[in-house]
Amino acid sequence: MTSTNQALIGWRFIVQAPNERTPRCYAAGAPVNETHSSLIDQIARAEALVGDYLSITNEKVKFDGPLTNGQIRQLDLKAGEVKPI
Repeated sequence: MTSTNQALIGWRFIVQAPNERTPRCYAAGAPVNETHSSLIDQIARAEALVGDYLSITNEKVKFDGPLTNGQIRQLDLKAGEVKPI
């Protein structure tokens, strides 16, 4: 269970199905001090969260960058959570 005062990092992902013209954007949150310490591991874990959340089959999921602290607060994003943005 993640404490509400634990620092979070937020990631933004673009998701697009082959037949969609407009991609969709999602945010995924992760605690800063988790066991996946490398940046690549944290992004891969967040990408997997997005895939699980959407039950991805043939959609393309692309990392689009980190979220700012203000964006994380505005979305009320929690660790392990995925939200459309």
